[in-house]
Amino acid sequence: MKKRDTGLEGIIEYFGKVKNEFEGEFELESIAEKIAAIPTLIEAVKKLVFPEILEDYLEYFDFIVGFFDSCKNETFLKENIQDVYDSVNLLASGLEEIKERIEGLQGFCPCCGKEVYYSAKDGQCKNCTSSRRDRLVSLFLKKISLSTATEETSVLQIAPTPVIDAYINLWCSLIKYESLNAFQTDLNFKEDMEKLKQKEDKSYDLIILSKLAIDKLSEGELLENLKRILKDDGEIVILAELGDLEDSDNPEISSMSEKIIASLNANFYLTELGVEYFGQDDFEKSGLACSSLLTVLTKTKLEDFYKGFRPVINKDLIENGPLVSVIMPAYNHEKYVRRAIESVINQSYKNIEFIVCDDASTDKTPEIMKEYSKYFKKEFYFTENLRGRIPFLAKEASGKYIALMHSDDVWDKDKLAIQIDYLEKNGGISLTWAYYLRDDGETTGDAVFFEKNRSRTQWLKYLWENSNCFCNPSSVMAREIFLEEQKHGLACRQLPDFFKWVDYLCKYDLHLICLPLTYLGVHYTGDNKNESAPTDDNIYRTSVEEGFVWMQVLEDMEDTLFVAAFKDLFRRKEAISREELMCERYFLLLDSEKTAQQTSAIFYMHRHYSEIIDCLKEKYNYIKADFMQDELKKGFMQFLDKKDTIVKK
Repeated sequence: MKKRDTGLEGIIEYFGKVKNEFEGEFELESIAEKIAAIPTLIEAVKKLVFPEILEDYLEYFDFIVGFFDSCKNETFLKENIQDVYDSVNLLASGLEEIKERIEGLQGFCPCCGKEVYYSAKDGQCKNCTSSRRDRLVSLFLKKISLSTATEETSVLQIAPTPVIDAYINLWCSLIKYESLNAFQTDLNFKEDMEKLKQKEDKSYDLIILSKLAIDKLSEGELLENLKRILKDDGEIVILAELGDLEDSDNPEISSMSEKIIASLNANFYLTELGVEYFGQDDFEKSGLACSSLLTVLTKTKLEDFYKGFRPVINKDLIENGPLVSVIMPAYNHEKYVRRAIESVINQSYKNIEFIVCDDASTDKTPEIMKEYSKYFKKEFYFTENLRGRIPFLAKEASGKYIALMHSDDVWDKDKLAIQIDYLEKNGGISLTWAYYLRDDGETTGDAVFFEKNRSRTQWLKYLWENSNCFCNPSSVMAREIFLEEQKHGLACRQLPDFFKWVDYLCKYDLHLICLPLTYLGVHYTGDNKNESAPTDDNIYRTSVEEGFVWMQVLEDMEDTLFVAAFKDLFRRKEAISREELMCERYFLLLDSEKTAQQTSAIFYMHRHYSEIIDCLKEKYNYIKADFMQDELKKGFMQFLDKKDTIVKK
């Protein structure tokens, strides 16, 4: 992982220049001027350095500031010039040491998925407060691919930690997950045992013992019940590091450790996983010592702890399957286009036609693309940037299916093989889970695309209540579907893809391949900043687009689909007539928590007032006076200033 600047780099460079001046023919006046700035620079250092590191240097800093303040006296400076030079050298070395210590605390936390600094005192993540043990368990859950485990996988966390609980709820959307708040103290051991005894035999694939009081592990009754509820090929993970107890100088603790380990060995196979299992790079990014160990208990001797879904690749299909058209527009992606192209041409699925274009890039994107010309069925290099070249490329496609690729994204080598296999058997539209991929090659901690599958109507309700969870460049569908004219959201800047999925769901089944087979390039700064980057303008525009286009979608939606998707949100569940369902559309918009949808409700009422006013009064006890009040209380109207309503010409 590339180290971030600590903020000390410029100050260290300043001291380097001072040293260089000392070592040449210097003028005392110039040296005095530079020395006078040092106390101010040290104050800046104090603000940049973490308190737990700074405290080791404060006494020295206070001394050195006093010394350099004395150097304002020209006579003192002349008489102590060698000490001044030595002090500058010593201070520069100290700053380098501090910089190295800060860099040593940099990492990429597996719990929150953020680039972070860890505490120098206790190793806590300064973002999510995860401990080293939390991060070790999270690494294990990631290593065994728990996020892609199927719905049949059951996990129990006993004496749960909030960090592990949050990780599982965020990333592992498919599994059955329970937590049991027990065995943390001696107070309720019998009561806690009764809770555990109620669990059925062989219920769990994975049991995590988190804040469990360590002495409880020597209790035979607890271990027997843990063994009973664990599946034959399951694992129990213990957060406590038994080696710490075993090596303790306290004879009582050391004796207890021996008893615990003996109990564990009598009931389970005990495996300790360390840096060899997880990898040096992951250990360093997670702020873990090379000696860190995770204790895993199993009923049988297991060498593979993997829990994730392992797709079976259809070898006949990848050699003889239908033609797939991969289309990829590009613009100013010289940093990324090579990786995108190579991830397509290295697909295990072979029957591909690759159709690309460059939309008048001003960097070296077209030159890089031309290096791969022999892999392209068709390639186009435009001299005018018009944006929106996807429809053009789609019309050039001749495959049974079209797969969309972005020029800054990456595909897993089996992505197309897995999706085409699904589509050949089921039809519809296929997408995959995806990671956001940063410029430095790290994935982010966003689980936006890690959703479970739903029916068409469930998806529509989900998209109404939430935001987009579909990764556009992961999509594969029949060419005829791809070429259909989009009905809603064509004028959108932020949400054209979102409403494309809404349109599709009004007609077709959509299936997620619950594997992260797509890596979506994300750039929040610089020349390649994504159009969807969370700027103020984009956030406001998203809100407006969402409100008004949803109104159009609901107006155009067939009544039967509307009822199937949104009946749970109706004011009157028994609504059935055309007029009643128009009223429900109004109330669905009005009752939304989103301001733009509420505003759209007001417009909807003005458009359809004469059609629904009688039904509103008879069936909903809602009259014009109620609407007049909602006009003032709902939507953007509640934020209007009086002066906004007065126009002078």
